[in-house]
Amino acid sequence: MLRRLRISSLIFISIPVLALTLISVLVWGLLTHDFDLLDLALKLLIAVPVVILVLAIVGFSLRCPLCRGTLMRRPACSVHPKAERTLGSLRMRVATGTLLRGHFRCPYCGEFCDTTKARRP
Repeated sequence: MLRRLRISSLIFISIPVLALTLISVLVWGLLTHDFDLLDLALKLLIAVPVVILVLAIVGFSLRCPLCRGTLMRRPACSVHPKAERTLGSLRMRVATGTLLRGHFRCPYCGEFCDTTKARRP
C-alpha cells in the first residue's frame, strides 16, 4: 500500500505541472508559430488523460488504514472539521504530506498516518 500511495501521490502532483506545461507550450507555440512546439503541445494533450487514467488505476483503492476513507478519490464520507487543504484540495494535502514529510493526517478521521515504514500485521 505504501508504494502505491507514493506512486499515486507523485502522479497526482504531476498532473497540475503537466497541465501548466501544456498551456505554456501551446500559448508560446501559437505566438511564435513554431510547429515543433505545437506538436509537443499535442503530445502533452494526449498525455494528460493517460496520466489521469493511470492515477485512477493505481490510486482507486487506496484507503486510510484507520477509518477506511478514500485517499485519492472524491470523498464518500464527511470531512473532518479540522482537515487542512493544500491549494484547495484534500488529496493534494495527502500527496504532499506523503512525499515531502513522510506522513499525513487523514482528512476524514483526522488521525496521523505514517508513510515511512510498513505496519506489521
